[in-house]
Amino acid sequence: MARYELVKDSPDLIRDTSNQAILNRDNKALKEYKQKKIMRLSQNNQIVQCQDDINTLKNEIKDIKKMFGQILGAINSKEK
Repeated sequence: MARYELVKDSPDLIRDTSNQAILNRDNKALKEYKQKKIMRLSQNNQIVQCQDDINTLKNEIKDIKKMFGQILGAINSKEK
């Protein structure tokens, strides 16, 4: 059976004497950490989505420039 001892100078930490593991009892800190992690993941997803949108717009602009070039080429060839 696990027996726990307080860690000196750290009221939120305890040591499991069966395997010497240090455990954090501060549930509030754990909850805050998980919320921050969710926010970070959400922000990363937004950044990736913005990068994808930018790349899509770049490709569309390249296509439009190519079409304009073809239109101008057709107009110039008709004028000659």
